[in-house]
Amino acid sequence: MNLTTVTPSTTTPTVTPSDRQYFLSKVISYAAVSVLIIAGNLLCLVVFLRTPQMRRKRAYYLLISLSIADALVGISLVEKIALEVQTPSYNINTNQLGSLLYYLASPCSLYNLAAISVERFIVTVFPIYHRTTGMGMYLALVGVPWLMGVTVLLLFILAYKVAVIPHEVVTYSRITIVISLLIIIIAYTALALKLKYAELKINSSNPQAQVLRDRKLAFTLIIVTLFSLITWAPYGVYITVLAYCRDCKSRPYARELYLALNLLRYLNSGINVIIYMVRMPEFKRDVVRILPASSSASRSRQAVLGTGDTSM
Repeated sequence: MNLTTVTPSTTTPTVTPSDRQYFLSKVISYAAVSVLIIAGNLLCLVVFLRTPQMRRKRAYYLLISLSIADALVGISLVEKIALEVQTPSYNINTNQLGSLLYYLASPCSLYNLAAISVERFIVTVFPIYHRTTGMGMYLALVGVPWLMGVTVLLLFILAYKVAVIPHEVVTYSRITIVISLLIIIIAYTALALKLKYAELKINSSNPQAQVLRDRKLAFTLIIVTLFSLITWAPYGVYITVLAYCRDCKSRPYARELYLALNLLRYLNSGINVIIYMVRMPEFKRDVVRILPASSSASRSRQAVLGTGDTSM
């Protein structure tokens, strides 16, 4: 009886200087984007929570929820960086299985955008109903996206970490992404038509200034949603192409293109602060009040330290 011993190959793929350069640029890019996302959304949270005018408007509860979800996307990117450093990848890697937080944060960000579109639709198309409704609607619009996000995360854990349900369940759960996109498209299409063709009704309960503010906020949220979809679409198309084109991953600059589109996808969680700065004067005013205060305090501390040094 012949026994043949098969020893597994221990050879590792050769890492070229271009591979190292790609990996370094990937880690640095992810780090920079994560800082931008986390800092930008923390700034949004500070402004929304400390500005009385914004705290009084129930619509800003949804923006606070969106900022929390986007901040978690940034934190999940930090987790991704740690995983990249532990197990370097020099090729296109569409596997997100290492990041549990990503499977909560990313869907919640999209679900919150859908909730915002529903809220703006109700405010604009059914204003009387909106004025008579209580906090229950807003609690639902804030709570449902997070409940759905937690459900997706639990399904992922049960399928891939515990292995008690088939992987196809996670695939089926992605239908919620399609449904959310349809809700956003339908709600904002109806909203745009309403804003374009409806006349302003000026009365004691609905003054013109309030209507104009509602219209501006609606357009601001439309811009936020459009930018999110625009930054996501190229990555989604490219991933679909890679799924059906096996040779595409090995083509020149394929991994660089994947990295660029992936970074663009993550940037959608960090650009909201810029849109708010441009579209919301009260937001910009509060940001200006926050930042110079910290910088002037820093200059004062430096002046005190400088005075102490010269007296020695």
